[in-house]
Amino acid sequence: MAKFEAFDPDVEVRGRVLTSVLSGMGVLQKKAHEILMMHGVDNPQPDSWYSQQAWLDCFETIEKSLGTKVLFDIGAKIYESAQWPEGINNIQSALCSINKAYQLNHRGGEIGFYKCQVLDENRIQMTCRNPYPCEFDHGLITSVANRFRPEGVFMVEVQHEVPEKCRKNLCKECIFLVAW
Repeated sequence: MAKFEAFDPDVEVRGRVLTSVLSGMGVLQKKAHEILMMHGVDNPQPDSWYSQQAWLDCFETIEKSLGTKVLFDIGAKIYESAQWPEGINNIQSALCSINKAYQLNHRGGEIGFYKCQVLDENRIQMTCRNPYPCEFDHGLITSVANRFRPEGVFMVEVQHEVPEKCRKNLCKECIFLVAW
């Protein structure tokens, strides 16, 4: 799979998701606005729809100019900005809701998916088959897991289950192991 390439050219992303670029870049918000404008996204509105490919082009520019850490930070802000399903009350329901949230915030063709598989009471496997950078997904999964971590758990650990089989290496999906 080519990095930063939409599965379908007709796919669109809800504007409120694009605002995560702004919040995820923190003090670099001016640079975020410049990057969005460079790729045809000027002042994204929460309930408008924008080309997924344009957004992926923004990610590519961000990675080249600012590094992968910023992609992680943007993913970590998605929960705060995207439309999300209701009724989430624990780490399992939160992680398993990522795919539903993904579906709510994308339209117009093949978008891919997030698959949540509960392995046991303290581990979940997340399979991400979508065109987003794996650092972005790592940030998303990490922030959602830690937001809903069980009481008494200091931090949830999220890591690539098979690092060499990831989208960074042009594979079709990344698999993360979430443990607490």
